Amino acid sequence: MVYDTTSGVICIVVFSISNIGLLISWMMFISKERKFYKRLKEGYYFIEDNYRWRRRRLLMVHPSNIDQTLDIPRIIDPALIIS
Repeated sequence: MVYDTTSGVICIVVFSISNIGLLISWMMFISKERKFYKRLKEGYYFIEDNYRWRRRRLLMVHPSNIDQTLDIPRIIDPALIIS
């Protein structure tokens, strides 16, 4: 049985495109993780936003917007939460 060369080319193209998409999504995930841990080291706090549909989102809070007088971090002004 002789196979057509166009089917092989189509398979290679589809495989290559899917691998490129996977690589790009992996790189985006790594960059988000680096940004998150960099902000944690800078002293930012994060609040979980549960009002989004089907996904959780972390909202950044600047360290100057946190009151730690009673050893419990509290937000001073909710309007200053970085979205």
